[in-house]
Amino acid sequence: MKGMRHLVRYLSSPAGLWVTSFAGAVIVWYGIQRVTGNETTIRGVPVEVTTAEGWHVAGRAAPTVDVTFRGTKDDLRLLHKDAIGVVLDAREHTNASPLEVRSDRLQVNVPRGVARTAIRPPTVTVTLLPGD
Repeated sequence: MKGMRHLVRYLSSPAGLWVTSFAGAVIVWYGIQRVTGNETTIRGVPVEVTTAEGWHVAGRAAPTVDVTFRGTKDDLRLLHKDAIGVVLDAREHTNASPLEVRSDRLQVNVPRGVARTAIRPPTVTVTLLPGD
């Protein structure tokens, strides 16, 4: 009984409240990770290239990318290629040299509830030429 009183007194002190709060936060964090820690990869997502007026895409090294997402099982189950948009904004590039963009610089439009975690290949290269 004396030990229980000592424990209650400690848990109601500032240090005990801090320890209890920290332990509760860790438990909640692990619970959230279990629910949202699922991953899936959608392969062959087309990359849309936007160019400056008067320029067009003459070639590209990778017309599609593989995108890995994290979320709940229900949210990931709803993902498909048509619901994902990958855009490479090349409007500022107005010369004929190849443009190489890191995949993390691509704009990826995804449904709510999921987060993009990776894109493969790591770079996307396109060649732009003036004219129609």
